[in-house]
Amino acid sequence: MSTEFVLPPSLIAHEAEWTLLDFTGVQQSPLSGAVRTVSRGQRWQARLRWNSMTQDDRHLLSAIMSVVRGKSGRIWIPDPSYRQRGSFPAPEMLTNGSFANGATGWTAGGNCTLTGQNRMLRMAITGVTAPYAYQSVSLVSGVAYALRACIVDGNGTSADTLGVRMHDGTNNYDTLGSARGLITSSAVAGASGAGTQRVLYVSAGMANGDMALVTYASLRRCALASGAASAGATSMTIDALPINTVGVLDAGDRVEIAGEFKVVTFYLNSDGAGAGLLMFEPALRKAVADNSPVIIGEPMMKSIFSDGQVQVSRPGVDLLSDFDFTFMEAS
Repeated sequence: MSTEFVLPPSLIAHEAEWTLLDFTGVQQSPLSGAVRTVSRGQRWQARLRWNSMTQDDRHLLSAIMSVVRGKSGRIWIPDPSYRQRGSFPAPEMLTNGSFANGATGWTAGGNCTLTGQNRMLRMAITGVTAPYAYQSVSLVSGVAYALRACIVDGNGTSADTLGVRMHDGTNNYDTLGSARGLITSSAVAGASGAGTQRVLYVSAGMANGDMALVTYASLRRCALASGAASAGATSMTIDALPINTVGVLDAGDRVEIAGEFKVVTFYLNSDGAGAGLLMFEPALRKAVADNSPVIIGEPMMKSIFSDGQVQVSRPGVDLLSDFDFTFMEAS
């Protein structure tokens, strides 16, 4: 199983370059000069640069570079320069989801203790009552939400069942299993009420002394796929939108669909049922199931490191460093 990390959104790059790479074959007739083109798809590439990083942030990026083991691991990255223009309401509902302030805002449930350092939250399991890290956040009935967390195994948890649990005060919406990395639970809330939003929930296999980490957590309103969409599609109907709204999303806005990073190509309006036709590029690389989440607040690209990552240090100047990373979109 390859390692997944979310590049901490609180580590804002000083420069960001996003390129949509086009893989189109071009053939020109030597006789008529006619040009024939065959598209083989598109993928994103992102170059991020940090200047004069302080020691703690420098070491964190160095650690991430090491733990993903070159191209074998995956890194989820947001675009630090992106600002949504459409009116879809998706503000962050969790406090300190980047853990830039340690464990502030987070509470331990079950048998565990929580500590926060280096933009990560660490859970140490102290018993067999299912442990979890949570915040109490109210949800509204009839609204779709996505609870996300990037989970990393520590000592003794590799065989445990863990994940995230969204709660509307009455109903649980779980994504639990053996998967690690960026885990998402999405659903339309069936009730209104304050729930315990669990971003690191160990439901089975826990033992005293086990340890796990969460490096990113988020709870935001989302949209949902309305019906399945096939691989190769550049449009799909989505729902759970604000009703009868012009400009829910605008051309150039970004969304994440089933782990794929897309740019909206035409503005999105919604009808009286809260549904609308979303048009986007690049085309879907894989099929999308009905009710899959469409992430609008802080969409991210799943990527691998490209060649030639650069880390420039200045010895004797408080260990300040520049980092220059290039990422390629990956499955």
